[in-house]
Amino acid sequence: MTETKNEIYPDGHHETKGHSASLTAKGRLIEYNQQLKANLAAGIRFTEILDVLSETKDTDELLEAALALSTYQLDSAYLVYPQQYSKSDFYLIFLQRLLQLHQTSTMILESSERKKELHHSFEGISQTGYFLFATSETDPAGAYYYEKETEQRLFYINFKRHLLSFNSQALTNLLVVNYGKRYQFKAIKNLANLLIAVGKCFKEDYGYEVDFSYLDAANQALYPLTSSKLPQQALDRLFIKASQAGYMLTTGIDGEAILDLGPTIRLSLFAHSENTWVMQVQDQANCLSWLDLLFKYEFLKDWYLENLDTIEIRTDSRYFKG
Repeated sequence: MTETKNEIYPDGHHETKGHSASLTAKGRLIEYNQQLKANLAAGIRFTEILDVLSETKDTDELLEAALALSTYQLDSAYLVYPQQYSKSDFYLIFLQRLLQLHQTSTMILESSERKKELHHSFEGISQTGYFLFATSETDPAGAYYYEKETEQRLFYINFKRHLLSFNSQALTNLLVVNYGKRYQFKAIKNLANLLIAVGKCFKEDYGYEVDFSYLDAANQALYPLTSSKLPQQALDRLFIKASQAGYMLTTGIDGEAILDLGPTIRLSLFAHSENTWVMQVQDQANCLSWLDLLFKYEFLKDWYLENLDTIEIRTDSRYFKG
């Protein structure tokens, strides 16, 4: 006697070895109907999560919805949805809504019909600013927030490792060099403030580790330099440029280089450890960062851009290539 064995094939049909039997036409119709109902139910569930992303006032629910939608498998072998948002789109929607919940709403979410994608723009720089998220299959939990025209990646975020890191090199290339030639500092500062607000939201709402780079205006903030040794040549050049602008670069009791820019603003460069030199900006109001000084003092911007090989603020090499 031939032993019979039932097997189920990927397309859903059954075949009994030894009898070559298969589902009847009615059986196939029932199977198709069941699969279609399941797929439609998955589509309804998708819309429910999208409702949360669009309407919730709870920041935890907002993040959960964005992450769920970014990995949601909407299509199936039985049902394909021709128009869908991308992972980048969901992150953009999430970011704008997060700032709205914090009463910071000058980040503009726009749709490009020609490119079939969402993007961010900002007041004052909307003529050129076009911001997206770059994602990859090799780093499913991570994403880069970048400006499309220049491809400058401003920050990296990893939703699994709970971290956000700003890229000082991109900040310089985009905000100082590129936008500095096109826009007033007020518009650039507004964009910087929004980027800072993003970092603060992740830090305060979700407990993320955030590296603000030289956007950090706290007096205790230290900006590590690219060079691991004393940048003596750059300091000599700073001495000359500062004196030409009417300021005096001096040496402190611990060997630090000090530049007093008036009675309440001080720039210091010193060895923080054996292999790390840092820059520090201190002011009475505790509100100025290195970005502010680059636009406030033309000679500092010239000096910084001319000596990037040694005094550029360091980026995290784990996430950004030099």
